[in-house]
Amino acid sequence: MFMGNDPRPSDIWNMFASYCWAERDLGVFPSEIAAKLCSFQPWVEQRFPFCQGYPWHRAFTILALESAAISFEYFYSSFDMFMAGGSPDDLGAWAKKMADAMTEGDGSDVDDALKKVIRKISPQ
Repeated sequence: MFMGNDPRPSDIWNMFASYCWAERDLGVFPSEIAAKLCSFQPWVEQRFPFCQGYPWHRAFTILALESAAISFEYFYSSFDMFMAGGSPDDLGAWAKKMADAMTEGDGSDVDDALKKVIRKISPQ
């Protein structure tokens, strides 16, 4: 689906909310898809406690410091984790890379560990 030249997670949120409300308006209570989509909000609130009471798209916008591209990355990585059944407490992909880089090797000095982390998380 084309979402324009400057898509944001709020566009996806609007699509999800519209789908759920359309089912309610039609008297379908709720389909499996709608139930799954609606359960994303509490999952995000557990993962990012600072966004409790706000729509989930705002959490990704805040995390990305208003960058549309980065907020989409945060959304897709979180949504993939959610759809795969991941816990809100699980490490994200970037955190896993950092943890792997910090725990591999001979455990020499901190500078070497930081250099490994930077190499692992930097785009290739």
